Amino acid sequence: MLRINLRRMEIFQRVYENNSVSDAARVLNITQPSVSRMLKEFEKDLGFKLFELYRGRIHSTPEADRLHRESSPVFKQVEHVSRIAEQLKGGHEELIRVSVDSYFCFDVLPKVALRFSREFPQIDLQLSIRSLPDQRSALARGEIDLGIAAIDDPELGFGQKPLGDGVFVCLVPEDSRLADANVVRAKDLTQRGRVKWEGGGLPVNTLLENILSDFDNENSIKTSSMQLAARIASLDQEVVAVDLFTAINSSQGSVIKPFETCLNFKIGCEYLETRPLSKFQNIFLNYFGESLAGFMKAHNVY
Repeated sequence: MLRINLRRMEIFQRVYENNSVSDAARVLNITQPSVSRMLKEFEKDLGFKLFELYRGRIHSTPEADRLHRESSPVFKQVEHVSRIAEQLKGGHEELIRVSVDSYFCFDVLPKVALRFSREFPQIDLQLSIRSLPDQRSALARGEIDLGIAAIDDPELGFGQKPLGDGVFVCLVPEDSRLADANVVRAKDLTQRGRVKWEGGGLPVNTLLENILSDFDNENSIKTSSMQLAARIASLDQEVVAVDLFTAINSSQGSVIKPFETCLNFKIGCEYLETRPLSKFQNIFLNYFGESLAGFMKAHNVY
């Protein structure tokens, strides 16, 4: 069985990703002849070519494409271990990199972050805003540790931890005839709304497909941001469907009304299965779940 040298694999990875021997040498801080020599030795041991020279540029072979695809997760894990070692060297027990969808920024996430940092000052938090697809890409690249959003079925290689539920509601202008209604019906929304939120295939978007199926206003405005949809609707004095988190923080001049049927969605955390949740990551997520439950208890209109 062929024994793989980690250093040779690292050189192969850098050459492949930079599509250049000289650029790989600069990244690795070694000489170009050294990179070329070790790459040739690696090819000799493997028994097949990794790169071909064509018109002055190197091009990966099909074998190299497969090798890179299979080895990338290994190197992401090595980079993760290196990062942990740097944290330990610097006296930090752990760094938790969390990415959330934008609607958690108003209330839930700030409270969780402050509570966690006060109780565990030795743990560094790094927070960012990303949608679910972007979170999954960032997780795969090793850029974040936890992604929190409205979730659907996990993709291969991802683990999930449920955190709670969210709901969709309607923002209705205070002077609208619907302001006195107990609930908003589907036809009320499709007849009076100019702006339509489109979630780009996210699970929360699927829940609205039925009630918005007749939304065909030629003058409609479509946006992937619920915050933007809420603001446009507020300026236009129109009805709009948004999540409860956005509604609470965008309700000036409007009232929040439930739909005739409760539209809820699952909220959870995704992470790489190769990196099981640590003690402090679990604590952070438990705090998030508690804050989420408190928010829903205080504001849910259903």
